[in-house]
Parts: sequence; C-alpha cells; structure tokens
Amino acid sequence: MGCGKTTVGLALAELLRWEFVDLDEYIVEELLRRCDSCTDGKQFNPRPLAADSAEFRKLHDQRLPFYRRADVTIDANGKTRAAIAQEIGVRLQLASAP
Repeated sequence: MGCGKTTVGLALAELLRWEFVDLDEYIVEELLRRCDSCTDGKQFNPRPLAADSAEFRKLHDQRLPFYRRADVTIDANGKTRAAIAQEIGVRLQLASAP
C-alpha cells in the first residue's frame, strides 16, 4: 500500500522484458464491478486501510512474522527504482549483475 510495488514492478518487468500486470488494479476493478450493485449508492472504498492508520498498523503487526520469513528481502532505502529492480532480478537469478 503506497510503498512502490507497482513502480518497482514496472521497472523489473522492463528489465526482464516481461509484461507487467498490476494485480492491485485488477482486484480493485473486479471488486468495483462486483460491488457496484450492492452498495446502494454508498461510496465504496477499495482501500480502507489507507484511511485508517490504526487498522493499518494492526494488520502490519499481524503480518510481520510472515514478512520476516521471506526468502529474499531487499533494502530499498535510498535506491532508485531501477536499482531495486536490478537487485530483485539478480537475487532471483533472473538478471545478471550490472
């Protein structure tokens, strides 16, 4: 949520010459399509956590143990999207080091 997954995903797809599919966009569009008739004219917020920092923190804290079990982690601090994409490609053995 707002941490650059799409931006880096686009850079990685470009690096690897793969098609990029934004699953967040696809899921939101599908939810909106399915819920269009069930909202009774009320506004539908497909990203409720973006508006509620306490709920976001609670969910993050619940997921953190799973995040920490990841086989590959990338420190993105101070790096360009291209550098992050390159590091992901190298770490996954999909691209060669620069």
